Amino acid sequence: MTQHLIPPAGHDDFNALSLQDQIQIALAVADETSLKSLLVDCVPPITALHRIRNLKTTVSVPLASGTIGSFSGQSAAPSIDGILQFEEAYCTLIASAEELKQGIADYTQQYGNDRGYLDLTRCESEMHTLGQSLPLSQALARLTHSGFSPRQIQAILHLPQDGWFQSWWYAVDAAGEFTVPFLRVLRTLHYPDGTVTIQYKDFFAQQKPDCYMSQSRQVMVLLKNDRSFSETLTRINLARQQLGIDRVILVGSHLSELEAKAYINQGVSLYMTRSLSLPTPANCCHCVNSDCPWHGRSDSPVILCRRFCFEGVEE
Repeated sequence: MTQHLIPPAGHDDFNALSLQDQIQIALAVADETSLKSLLVDCVPPITALHRIRNLKTTVSVPLASGTIGSFSGQSAAPSIDGILQFEEAYCTLIASAEELKQGIADYTQQYGNDRGYLDLTRCESEMHTLGQSLPLSQALARLTHSGFSPRQIQAILHLPQDGWFQSWWYAVDAAGEFTVPFLRVLRTLHYPDGTVTIQYKDFFAQQKPDCYMSQSRQVMVLLKNDRSFSETLTRINLARQQLGIDRVILVGSHLSELEAKAYINQGVSLYMTRSLSLPTPANCCHCVNSDCPWHGRSDSPVILCRRFCFEGVEE
């Protein structure tokens, strides 16, 4: 795993701080690349790089007293080192007719879809509201955030009461890639006070899109210091209970392989500031070990595997 949060040696003032202070300062001032590294370069990763939107951090988050602090023997008020909040994208607007044509061709080839548009739009969702009684400025901002061009936004905002605006989008596939085209239609309802309501519905082949564009996610960031495995996991679980955040990234300088496996088995992602010896994150679809019973299977439950080897790479 690569190191992004901790500055290189030679930053004497920074290196004189404790590792906990270094992590918290890095979280507080880190640029987008550093924050994305925490989410993507941990094991197992929280999400894919192309699905991260609008990253924010909160540092040194206090917890209720009398729980973690009393367990660990600390006199200071208990806290966790930080919270990463981001939007995880599930849909993205297709930018051009050429991109749409290629996307539909790829989908048709992959899934044996011979009827093209008809198969892609055979299912219909219920009506959803993107914005209720919005001032035009807010409606404009919301549509701009969606990726619509100024010309498209003007067309959407000036639709007649019975008009619909068609747009094509990609939803994520099972691997988290934007490859599944679907049709989204929008309409705009105008009110006498100048506000508008924007509604939409989706037409899709099989799986209904999970949301309009993205969903808010939160991830706790916790420093692995000198606490034992039991103390650290108790701290994590108490923080999960108090904050209602399930995903956790544990940051440290070293872990034994047994500890690493144990944390991962408990739903904790690991980000090491030094190299961590772990089995390679596995994708059975791209593994050359043909004698394995999971070889080539997209439904494989395997996450880590010592025998995993990419296609075209000899062990």
